[in-house]
Amino acid sequence: MMEVGKENSRKHSEIVVKGKSEVKFSTVGKIYLIFTYGRYSDPDPSLENFSQPCDHNRKTYECCKVGTQDILILKKQFYNHSSKVLQDRLLCLYMCVMTAKRHRESKEIRARKATVGYMSKSGKNGVRVCKGFFATIFSIPYNRLTIVAKVLETGNSPSGKKWGGDRKSQKSATTKERVREFIGKLRGKESHYKQKKPKRIYLIFVYIASDLCSKCTRLKERLKQSNDPEKKNNIILEYRMHKKIANNFYELWRENPDNSITFCFDLQQVQPLPRTPIGNAFYAHQISLYSF
Repeated sequence: MMEVGKENSRKHSEIVVKGKSEVKFSTVGKIYLIFTYGRYSDPDPSLENFSQPCDHNRKTYECCKVGTQDILILKKQFYNHSSKVLQDRLLCLYMCVMTAKRHRESKEIRARKATVGYMSKSGKNGVRVCKGFFATIFSIPYNRLTIVAKVLETGNSPSGKKWGGDRKSQKSATTKERVREFIGKLRGKESHYKQKKPKRIYLIFVYIASDLCSKCTRLKERLKQSNDPEKKNNIILEYRMHKKIANNFYELWRENPDNSITFCFDLQQVQPLPRTPIGNAFYAHQISLYSF
């Protein structure tokens, strides 16, 4: 497909050809010739620009035995598929990955453990060709053949697009699971700002101390500071009696006697009076206004 656009100019004019074509100049006007074709379509279907890249004619490579008709048949089969994946799979039929039998002596250490063989049709038979001739037949770069060979070496076939997307999150998946497990072990707390039962559980990193009995705290501190055994025994007895009285109180509180009604209400706001930020007065509040 070709698009032609013309633009007049006073000083000079030129023909600009975009694509695999030459740029020419003229004096008539500025004309744009834009050749548009698919990315994976045949750029040279009639072999007008084809040139033999090598002269191999031995047992190792028999590139000269491949005729023009054979090349046209191979290119037609290859470019009948407009998808890159299907084209790469067709290339796999003419490629063979083998283990390297020998290595050339060189100062550089090469980690190549495999070698790739390229085949082509010569009439009804198949002949082995070099990489340059194989790439010239299908008009593809060396890099594409290298990628297909790496896939073949793993024992797989070329698949769809693998570039793009999120690849970093997969590396930290195990770390995320460990973090979730650690958070699940922490003690959560429901929100107390709503009357409805919330579904969310909030983590509290500072636990507020519960209310302590002033008499229990006072007796414990006296027990720590006392050195007299008799006084310690009296304090221990007093502490035990105090605990028994408290336990009896909670047992009576848990009872549900007959002919009794229990009310439960939610305090929306508790306002201490008087309202002052001064420390001595703030902690000495005696009056509170309950709104419910």
